[in-house]
Amino acid sequence: IMLMRSPVVNDRVLAAKDSRVQRLLASSESNGRVVEELFLATLSRQPTPEEKTVAVSFLEKDRVEGAQNVQWALLNLVEFLYNF
Repeated sequence: IMLMRSPVVNDRVLAAKDSRVQRLLASSESNGRVVEELFLATLSRQPTPEEKTVAVSFLEKDRVEGAQNVQWALLNLVEFLYNF
């Protein structure tokens, strides 16, 4: 719960201030590539086809907000917490 409401986490997922999310959005026109890079940087693995489809659909609705939401969700996954 602390991570979900943490201002540190919430500030880090914003596509601002030369953040990872902002750099990914600026460097790639492909929403699929942005999703793959977010997964690799956060979980050290590629997204499953289903995960990629869902994540790309968020970016297609609103690219910036979608990327921020995907990054936030990845940081709050149990998999991230136990990924040493």
